[in-house]
Amino acid sequence: MPALLRTQGWVARADGADHQSGDLHRGVRRPAARHDDRHRHQPAAVLGQHPPLGDCPTAVRLRGDVLAVHRRGLPGRRQQQARARPGSRGCRLRRRGRAHVDPRGEQHELATGGYAFLPPGCSWTLHNTSEGTATFHWIRKAYRVVEGIDLPEAFVTNELDVPAGEMPETNGAWTTQRFADPSDIRHDMHVNIVNFEPGGVIPFPETHVMEHGLYVLEGKAMYLLNDDWVEVQEGDFMWLRAFCPRACYAGGPGRFRYLLYKDVNRHATLSRQFV
Repeated sequence: MPALLRTQGWVARADGADHQSGDLHRGVRRPAARHDDRHRHQPAAVLGQHPPLGDCPTAVRLRGDVLAVHRRGLPGRRQQQARARPGSRGCRLRRRGRAHVDPRGEQHELATGGYAFLPPGCSWTLHNTSEGTATFHWIRKAYRVVEGIDLPEAFVTNELDVPAGEMPETNGAWTTQRFADPSDIRHDMHVNIVNFEPGGVIPFPETHVMEHGLYVLEGKAMYLLNDDWVEVQEGDFMWLRAFCPRACYAGGPGRFRYLLYKDVNRHATLSRQFV
């Protein structure tokens, strides 16, 4: 079991540099090596690095069934999924600007902080109705169907309308906003916002059975990846493999917030050697 604890964690910087845990504390800055065919990433593709107008959107391919994209929509531009995809689902978090999303023909405005969940088989249209550029995060995942469990419905909300749940014994310095109901087992992934007030901490190294993707929305903090404390800030992206020890110290001066992706409510797929 100890071999599982020395697992990979890496950071994609907003300035275009990638760092793998184990490098920063020695002052080494080099692209992270590919560590697994299922976990390849593109060093030049960094979430938070805004492309010039007209360029392709930046993206980090996380796994074969997960794709996180940081996209920009030009004023007046419409993006449409012409056909519903029965096996995939997606969600969007609006960063800047204003747009409308139409899941199943129902129009909803996505202002800054808006969140839309689009289940498998859902047809949708996204239209930038603002005068400027609209920016959003788009996470797509292959949905894992379970016999006897229905598909979740589409919904649209905003982070301002999502209550922040206080973590125990933190006096409100560490809270989490959960867009999907944690008790709803129809969902096979969660996208949350984790908030730390100045001085807030994850006070011990914790591990999880699932992988995590973290995009820093605001602020700066020290984040533990395996044995290494890495300084991260707005625009940085972190990918943590299963059982990667992690902790956090948000020293301020302002709040530290990040978008968190993780798989839930499904058993991990075993490779052939364990079947």
